Amino acid sequence: MVLLAIGIPMVLLSGDDVENPHSDEDLARLTAQMEVDYSNQKAAYNDLLAANPQDALALSGLGQIAMIEGDFPTAANYLNQSIGIDPSDPYKYELLGEAYYEMKLIDKSVAAMEQAVALAPDNQMILLNAGTVLHQAGREEEARQLWQRSYDIDPNSKFGQNAFHMLNPDIPVEDEPVSPHP
Repeated sequence: MVLLAIGIPMVLLSGDDVENPHSDEDLARLTAQMEVDYSNQKAAYNDLLAANPQDALALSGLGQIAMIEGDFPTAANYLNQSIGIDPSDPYKYELLGEAYYEMKLIDKSVAAMEQAVALAPDNQMILLNAGTVLHQAGREEEARQLWQRSYDIDPNSKFGQNAFHMLNPDIPVEDEPVSPHP
């Protein structure tokens, strides 16, 4: 549960229109104004690691904080350590894929995202993000398949809407989405 508490700034940026009436621009402005100090969380995770160096949750938490702070190499290091201890969490692979993506290590990002999809084949966010990484890797048809799967799960969600626009880049965002496959 600790991961959810420190992940709030990332959730705010992506917002869910059903849960949150603010626009993405409002949320970005609010988030930019928030000065977040993660030193207490880092200290708590480091205390957990001092007691148990194999604490996958603590490593993952430090990885998530590093992602939020934009320290992608450190995030990848912590996430890889956490995955080495507990390889069953698709979100660790998805976050690792994001870290590699930010470091322009597209092949590593693809591998991490593919593992996330293998562990959570019906997760709309993971499908959307994995599709984006595959697109960057030049694997357009596979990317489109993942975006379509993401869209099909819930066309009206934020992730479904994003998938729709990835599938239909020529349709202006203001238009009401329709199924990309009649």
